[in-house]
Amino acid sequence: MGVGGRADQGLWIKTREVYWDPLNRNLLRVSEVGVITLFGTATVPASAAYRLKGLKIGMQFRAGHQVGPDGQHNGQIEFAAAPKDANYTQAGWVWTALAQSTGANSVTQRLGEVFGSPPGSTWRGYQITPQMFAPYPAPAPGQEADERLYFKIIIRNFQPNVHQGQYQVNDVHVAPTVCILADLDFASHYVLGVAAFTVGFGAGALQFDSEVIAHDVPAGTVNVPLPPVPKAPALGARGRPPKPPRVVPVPRRPKPRPRPGPDPAPLRRRRRSAAKRRKR
Repeated sequence: MGVGGRADQGLWIKTREVYWDPLNRNLLRVSEVGVITLFGTATVPASAAYRLKGLKIGMQFRAGHQVGPDGQHNGQIEFAAAPKDANYTQAGWVWTALAQSTGANSVTQRLGEVFGSPPGSTWRGYQITPQMFAPYPAPAPGQEADERLYFKIIIRNFQPNVHQGQYQVNDVHVAPTVCILADLDFASHYVLGVAAFTVGFGAGALQFDSEVIAHDVPAGTVNVPLPPVPKAPALGARGRPPKPPRVVPVPRRPKPRPRPGPDPAPLRRRRRSAAKRRKR
């Protein structure tokens, strides 16, 4: 997870469990995540770095989704660190709650600044500190690549698309997921993953695993300067763009009414009289 010419890296995300409650429209999804450099299931020893520095994570959800077990814990997700293929239902398993990082200089704010939010979507950011890894034993030397991060996410107000009165169970809600070491910035580098939320096997739906590889800018690449960003119009006193100046139309002078001419009847009579005299 570096800057400029670093090795290719990405995220391997495996869906471990999905449970959907159609009455309350609550979806629970457990996933297993690792850092990869090549497509496949072999991960790299990233735990040596993230256990030392921590992680910043962002996920872009639909705006209508409420994340967390209830309204009092809105935005909250849970994580754990354990070896690959771990049994997270076993006795003694520990989940660590992650509150959404909000406010000034927060992870959520930085995600919005770097990536923006398309209409109908919103970023949620989280930070895992080195201290949060304390409940989870570090991998033995030489086995760092076997450690995975597990995430449990509950989405409230989740349902697949409805068409002609039927749930379209294979509808998928895709959430782009970005991750960097906590001492880096999203504007410089990040790894990308794709979290695909469906209602799961229990509802007869597909489930998805994903792998995404990020290719860093090759060392020595000459970047083409970008054009300047167009300036936005200045705002008025009420925070609105000023109205364009009013154009006052110049009144047109009325066309003069035509003056009435002489009555042509006497002239016609004189012409007829003159014609008669010439005949004589």
